[in-house]
Amino acid sequence: MGVFMAEGQWLFNFDYDEFNRIRGQDNLFELREEFNTRNAFLSQSLLITQETAGSYWLLADFENQKTYNIKKENDTRVEVSEGVDLKKHTDILGDAGTIIPRLQQAIGTHMGIIDALKRLNFNTVNLENLKRIDLSARNLSFEAVYPALEVAYKMLYEILAAPRTILINLSSRDLQQLKKYVLQSYEMTQKIVNFGVGERDPDIRKQHANLSREIHQFCESVKQSLFQIAAYLSSRTVDQLENQIKTALTDAEDKLNTAIDTETEKLQKLGVEAEQQTSEIVEKLEQIHLKYQNQLTEKPISQYKTIFETQAKNHRTMAWVWFAASGLLAVGFGLIFWKLLTDIGSLTNQENQLSMILSNLFAKGFYLSLIFLFLNRTIKNFAAEKHLEVTNTHRQNALETFDTFVAASEGNRDTRDQVLLTATKAIFDANQSGYLSTKTGSSDSASPVQQIIKEVIPSKSSDKSD
Repeated sequence: MGVFMAEGQWLFNFDYDEFNRIRGQDNLFELREEFNTRNAFLSQSLLITQETAGSYWLLADFENQKTYNIKKENDTRVEVSEGVDLKKHTDILGDAGTIIPRLQQAIGTHMGIIDALKRLNFNTVNLENLKRIDLSARNLSFEAVYPALEVAYKMLYEILAAPRTILINLSSRDLQQLKKYVLQSYEMTQKIVNFGVGERDPDIRKQHANLSREIHQFCESVKQSLFQIAAYLSSRTVDQLENQIKTALTDAEDKLNTAIDTETEKLQKLGVEAEQQTSEIVEKLEQIHLKYQNQLTEKPISQYKTIFETQAKNHRTMAWVWFAASGLLAVGFGLIFWKLLTDIGSLTNQENQLSMILSNLFAKGFYLSLIFLFLNRTIKNFAAEKHLEVTNTHRQNALETFDTFVAASEGNRDTRDQVLLTATKAIFDANQSGYLSTKTGSSDSASPVQQIIKEVIPSKSSDKSD
């Protein structure tokens, strides 16, 4: 990590022990108060990092585009001075090389972490390079896990691309999750790019398998942890875009009214023809408005159907694995049981038959009970995997048919909203698959998500008032 110790104007001295106490607070509230009382006013978007162990810290104020150098003078005090201006020095905290290592150990406010993440140039332009096609000849490429990696990276990109005003509404827990997976994505990228570079390790295939497994687990964690965040941000973005469209329509209407006022004499001469043209313009604008509403609703919801499709395929594969294991164990159980009955029958005519029978019974009975235990476990695992396969297939089908039903509504907003609520219920309900029994009612599991969808869909009264 580079150290930026550009000299600036001295501001004030600060007690070293007190500074160590308050800099560890998550929201840096007391640190802001100390600066504000000394007329060095800070915003709520702060990030403090330790540049040199125990002797130098960098405080970044993203909202005010300023930095502050905090240097230890002795065992009792630290000196605070102005740092470089972020507007003039865009190389400081301006790319992944300077932000990622600081985010790993930095302490920041809620807005500070968001602004630091927003400064990352997180894009998916060169994402296909992570396939490592150059290693295909040795069968060491990552093309098998690339589809899942692409979905996870694009989900992170879409979340970070959301407007700052929307990201600020995320909870602290969701923000920490987002920060963790962004940092892990850069780490994963480096591992893939550096894999096999200049190596002649005989265990290279084992390392490739381990890295592929790590990539798969990372992608699954991202999808499971951030799916609801992405859906929430998408719905908020839709609302924001709708407001922008409404504002644009209002501005267009104002301009149209102004033009009508200035051209009153001409419009009077044109008469009926001018009125018809005006009505056609308003009608087209309303049609465009409805069209954009439908498109903005369909795109964020439908693009995640591949997530459920991938999960359904994975659970289908594991179900066959457990089914095969159950079959093998059942055959083993039958063979040992048949052998036990055969041995008992052959010992009935021998002397000391009771001790021999008991010896065979205990010996083979132990293996029978052990196989039965494993057989019971594999059958349960098979049922669980089939349940998850059916559930995710059901969710995929709900999203697959969403576009069709919305198109059939022919621009009817009420119908579109009902389809959205029904699709949400189908996805997040505790569905009965026939493989497992469930005690959770559909209304209990679906109601929180449905409540969120109802909140983001404008009510009929608000539409009428608009």
